[in-house]
Amino acid sequence: MLTLQEIAEMLGDFEGTEEARKDLEEHGRIGEGAQARIAELEEKIADLEAKYTATAARNYELMSAATAPVPEDGEKEEGEEVDEDDDGEADVTELFEERD
Repeated sequence: MLTLQEIAEMLGDFEGTEEARKDLEEHGRIGEGAQARIAELEEKIADLEAKYTATAARNYELMSAATAPVPEDGEKEEGEEVDEDDDGEADVTELFEERD
């Protein structure tokens, strides 16, 4: 497959081809700019996908914690501490704290 630059070179300096050659060179410059912009957008998409994945994982953690069975009468499950307020409910504020 020939590139626009190669086609422009093939036209050479034949009479009447100057305008076509200029147009091909202009299209080549536009194509290069478009490729650069596409690369920028692909990088932004990758960043957004990573953020989405992190958010989805965090949402899963929150849903798992919110729907987990609560031990009865202050019993503790293995390796788990239950913080209770004055009204006897577990403290959920730790679910919304920033993590590293």
